[in-house]
Amino acid sequence: MKIVHITTGYNHGGAAIACKRLVEAQRNIGIDANIITQEPGTHPAYVYSTTKSIFKEKINFFYHAWEKFIFLFYEKSKLIRFQFSIGNKGQNFKNNKLIKDADIIHFHWFNAGFVSLKKFAQIVKTGKPIVWTLHDMWGLTGGCHYSGSCNNYQNKCGNCDYLKNPGLNDLSTKIYRKKQIIYSTGKLYFIAPSNWLAECARQSSLLKNLPIIVIPNTVPIIEIKESQKEIRQELGLPIDKKLILFGAFNINHKRKGASFLIDSLSKISESENLELLVFGKKSEAFSGMKFKTYFMGYSSDEKFIRKIYKAADVFVSPSTEETFGLTVAEALSVGTPAVSFNRTGVVDIIDHKKNGFLAEYKNSNQLVEGILWCLENNKDGDLSRNAIQKVDSKFSYSIVGKQFETFYKTILNAKS
Repeated sequence: MKIVHITTGYNHGGAAIACKRLVEAQRNIGIDANIITQEPGTHPAYVYSTTKSIFKEKINFFYHAWEKFIFLFYEKSKLIRFQFSIGNKGQNFKNNKLIKDADIIHFHWFNAGFVSLKKFAQIVKTGKPIVWTLHDMWGLTGGCHYSGSCNNYQNKCGNCDYLKNPGLNDLSTKIYRKKQIIYSTGKLYFIAPSNWLAECARQSSLLKNLPIIVIPNTVPIIEIKESQKEIRQELGLPIDKKLILFGAFNINHKRKGASFLIDSLSKISESENLELLVFGKKSEAFSGMKFKTYFMGYSSDEKFIRKIYKAADVFVSPSTEETFGLTVAEALSVGTPAVSFNRTGVVDIIDHKKNGFLAEYKNSNQLVEGILWCLENNKDGDLSRNAIQKVDSKFSYSIVGKQFETFYKTILNAKS
């Protein structure tokens, strides 16, 4: 079978990394899987970039900028500018050979001027099975990537909190209707990487009557031979402190929950001998803390990131919305227990008091309890062993790759 995956990015962003890993997993078991991406650069032979020149890079930038320019007339605040996409600009895939030859077209994340809703509709109309892995909520809303406390996506959107002039027939409603028409014209299958997101999708008025399947993202097992002490010495970190790790591609996003972590740390006594380790874009939110903080930046080097995870004693992910929880699974993959809230996609990853701790949703006091519990209860390494075993048994390349192979065969047999 021939599968073509479509994703805006290849090396940058959670959806891009999830797609990249999935294709590696599929190719490992003999599936002819390829990628179409907008991201330029030197990629493996099975990755086709639509950006072959500086001129094309400028066109990509223009498409993305034009989409955001149009949204300027609707946005409630510049703070949410990149949290809502209208999907009005995109490339033409009409003559793309990979799409023509594919048995299944698998979409991941295609905003930022890569695939417009109009171009997506054209691909849907080819009659080929369309699979869409939901790496955020955009596929089931009228434009926002995460709905926050709003449940309007359960009833045709409208009265959108992201818009300065919300109403029953606002921009979110119009985008919703476009998606509704597109979804009715072909055979679409939606993949949710967590049960939490699947439930959101089943409650949405756009997707409730369409197939929604739960298959998790895959996490490669990367062996780190160095001990925690050796890694800390290599990275210039203290060997006599308990290190709490927090990180994401963009830790400044409100939904990543940095404010909950900061509030939690303010309640921990300095006598606990703790220090904080952070990776991702640097944030001023952590300035002036009573615990010393080490900023490790952002890197696409997976081995380096795994070393950061292993250097820590506990990883904290206080996200309020998380479709899967890739960073949590990555931390567990090297044996670092994790603490998070008992909602969103991380519930499928953390087994409470077995490989980490699930705190009550948005409860900073319970985050404190979870952090201290993990630090106290991993002295014999049981949490670490359980963590590695969970990732190996649920999210490894072989496990997830075979799940998709079975799923693909099912929809191809249904087609025939």
